[in-house]
Amino acid sequence: MTCDPAPHFEGNPEEANPGSTPRFELIERVAWREDREVWRARQIWPPRQIALKLSHDLPQLRREAAALVRVGPPTVPEVIEVGEIALHGYPEPVPGLAAEWVEGLPIDSATLSLPLPERLDRFARLCDAVEQIHEAGLIHGDIKPLNVRVDWNGEVRVLDLGDVRPRGKKFATEEFATGSLAYSAPERLRGESATESSDVYSLGVILYDLLAGARPWRTQEADGPHALRRAILRSDPPSPRRVAPWVSPAMEAIVLQALASHPGRRYSTARAIGEEIRRALRGERVHARRPAANSRLWDFLRHHPRQTLAVGSLILALLAAITISVGGAMAAHSAERRADKLRGPVEQVTTVLLDQVERFARLGGTLATRQKWIALAERTLARPDFAENRGEIRAIDARLHRLLGELIDEEDHHELAIEHFERARDIYEALYEREPGPEYGGCLSICRVRIGDLAFQSGDEELTAECYGFAFQLDRDLHEEYPDDMTLYDDLGYSHERIGSFALKHGDVHEAGEHFRERLKIATEVFQIETTPHRAFALLQSESLLAEFAGKTLHPSWQLECLWRSHDWGEWILVATPNDRKVVRRHISTCLAVASVRQKLSQDPSYSESRTSPTIGELLSDARTLAEVVVAADGHDPAVHRLKESVEHAWEQFQKRSAEDRDDRFDGSGKESP
Repeated sequence: MTCDPAPHFEGNPEEANPGSTPRFELIERVAWREDREVWRARQIWPPRQIALKLSHDLPQLRREAAALVRVGPPTVPEVIEVGEIALHGYPEPVPGLAAEWVEGLPIDSATLSLPLPERLDRFARLCDAVEQIHEAGLIHGDIKPLNVRVDWNGEVRVLDLGDVRPRGKKFATEEFATGSLAYSAPERLRGESATESSDVYSLGVILYDLLAGARPWRTQEADGPHALRRAILRSDPPSPRRVAPWVSPAMEAIVLQALASHPGRRYSTARAIGEEIRRALRGERVHARRPAANSRLWDFLRHHPRQTLAVGSLILALLAAITISVGGAMAAHSAERRADKLRGPVEQVTTVLLDQVERFARLGGTLATRQKWIALAERTLARPDFAENRGEIRAIDARLHRLLGELIDEEDHHELAIEHFERARDIYEALYEREPGPEYGGCLSICRVRIGDLAFQSGDEELTAECYGFAFQLDRDLHEEYPDDMTLYDDLGYSHERIGSFALKHGDVHEAGEHFRERLKIATEVFQIETTPHRAFALLQSESLLAEFAGKTLHPSWQLECLWRSHDWGEWILVATPNDRKVVRRHISTCLAVASVRQKLSQDPSYSESRTSPTIGELLSDARTLAEVVVAADGHDPAVHRLKESVEHAWEQFQKRSAEDRDDRFDGSGKESP
């Protein structure tokens, strides 16, 4: 992680004030927003690590400290100091809140390798902790994995009460950070009053993720925050059993009740959902039931007013036709067909096709399975009702073409993949022209970049330059208009990455370096706000590109430093998402690259390596183990076998060098040479 050496507050750390008595020393900045920063710091006396939040809004820090004291440890960290805090090396005190530093991992990472009963036990403990906050008359307002720490003793601690508010106080819709949106209840997005049900909804999202390995709106998250916000406000979450068939019906009922769109149908307290979990673990009957058909119908009507009005009009027309003429039967048939056109594509595609095709595109699968979903998507696109030029249907049409492009590209059919991306591009261009904004603009940029990627692979440099240039300009314009949208900001970083790679191929090393550095800067800033494996992969990729750039400019020591950072990010991501095959493949390549550069530098007597662990042998051993896993999962892919061959070749060369080194150290009698 790239951390700034000092916070963005007034004062020069070099101008020490001998009259002040500093109590804390900054170590590492771990998170920040525009209005606040969180640091891991050291208390000088008594010596211990602490968490230090810095902000110019001292009244807000005092409110957060009061909330922490009101709830009290061990549910929340202990408050050490709040107010104007003296920092080591700073001339003036700065507004801050010092609290206990909680060692451990976020709840999703901490429970990743645990059996399901232990995962659910940790979640039930989280419910108990949130209930204690509610009993203090407070609503947390930002329950998400990053704010829930499981310490090394297995105890669950709730962090960051910066968004806490009294029960009944209204939410401000602009308050939440982008990383919190996926855990926000619908009433929060509407700016309604804060209640316990809002935190229960956030708990439901965490439970969904712990059970199914994915958040309920993951498809919409890929389309950006605006699509995600609209999905939360207008749709019911898909059943976790659709994503993970192993989820029991009892757990499915608990999750769906916690995620009910209307607060009145959720669990009334956090304790209630925790008790349900414990009942399920004991094998007892749970109180939750799947939503009744009439409540699901009411939610559908409330969330889809246009479809409701259209279908209602058809029903009225049908009744009128029945009472007026004997042609009522024909009118009924026509009305049913028209109504089916309104609801059929949305229901079928979003609940079945998009869900499953996205899943297999991300997780891989056998060639036969992949072809099955390609065929299903193609049949769906051929339906007559997709010919209607309605925005909602056309957006689904474009999304399907994007998925088809990704799947077909993985089968190395680049020309056919380009065709699907171009069809998606044409649809998004029409939608963006009609409704300018980040949702369709971001999707249009992605399609342009993917067409450029495929053209780059096939050697069409003119099309590559055109697509990358268009996407870069669009991403820059969108970021200027929506500077707080982290997805658009990351898209701009990706455009820097692609243009840098294109420049490097053509020998423009200076331009490539500028774009790669900008990519790393953006990836770092986005990761600090959204600490997720997806954002970490962007950092991994950025360091790898800088390593490639360093290799071109003949700076092997810098190249190795970049590769080490890329390696460490790969390790971090694999802890969180061990089944992500894209990350596994990249980590194998990184291990090979680190081993290769270290071997070359070892022949330079003037070079002194600052890091010796893991050794070259350990790196290659890890690569061999991971390669076996990938071959077992994706053995149909020729690229996997080529990667496996590279690993085995590197391992054989390493064994050969090791044997030669041993021979050089010993003479013919078996004794070590002087």
